[in-house]
Amino acid sequence: LLHEDQPIFYGINKTTGNMILCNRKGLANRNAFIMAPTGMGKSFIAKKEITPLFLGDPNASIIIIDPQGEYKKLVDGLNKFSNKKECQILQVDTNSSLHFNPFDGDISRADFLSRKAEIAIVMMAEMIGVNGYLTGEQKSIVDQIVHSMFLDYEAKLTTDPRNAHMPTLKTFHEYLGNYQGDVAHQMYEGLWTYVEGTYDLFAHESNVNINSRMVVFDIHDMSESIKSLGNKIILETIKEQMLKNYEQGKDTWVYIDEIYRLLDNEYSENFLYGCVNLVVHVLVSRRMLLTFYVQIRQVQCLQTQISLLCYVRKN
Repeated sequence: LLHEDQPIFYGINKTTGNMILCNRKGLANRNAFIMAPTGMGKSFIAKKEITPLFLGDPNASIIIIDPQGEYKKLVDGLNKFSNKKECQILQVDTNSSLHFNPFDGDISRADFLSRKAEIAIVMMAEMIGVNGYLTGEQKSIVDQIVHSMFLDYEAKLTTDPRNAHMPTLKTFHEYLGNYQGDVAHQMYEGLWTYVEGTYDLFAHESNVNINSRMVVFDIHDMSESIKSLGNKIILETIKEQMLKNYEQGKDTWVYIDEIYRLLDNEYSENFLYGCVNLVVHVLVSRRMLLTFYVQIRQVQCLQTQISLLCYVRKN
């Protein structure tokens, strides 16, 4: 494989002895997996691709989910080389001052409301569901509240835009408190720890800027009790940034290290599939969606530790 347009060196072809020079943007399927046993250098291979990508393509937006806290040296090195802070690490844990609002996004998008209702149901299932599931009545309550609070938000944008604030999980909790019925009351009580208590990092307006050329979500110190929830909200944050980049004509490279951690239950798998469906189906092609998802399921069955590289661009 010998691409000529800004290729990256991937190694030597053992059969021909030729260099493998590839620009994944020129491939029919731009997605990739790195698969190997533990300790064989999967993250190292990813870093070997990220470095020339960062240095050679100033328009590339690179986003990494780092479950083991091993990308700091790469970030520090690239910032030092650039003589400015173009890369940042977001330390995601209950002791940090960072806040992620899963309800953030562009409300003008046609599917915005349905997607936010979906992420709200997924979040509630993680936080207050029984064995990770909501009842039909609970799902209906969540859906109604999401629609109500965004309808009120849009009305506020028209009548009093200065005091219109994007809804948050705290806003959701307030609306839930005004909802009648025992089920809603139980849900309201169950959410307290995620809104006012220890796990409130997803309850407030977002104070995170992920417009840097490289952003690393370092989740290695995130509490196990909220890691599954946190992963989903981080994916939602990344998804919104992908859409924003797409509309601006920017390339987005997403690296998810040890993706098997995101496939720990049906909700996680379906949510990740939804991310892939949105990104690949809407922005690239359906064929890539099918290939991508089949490979995820095969890897899950093999219980192989992998890193996932997903590339998206505006055609």
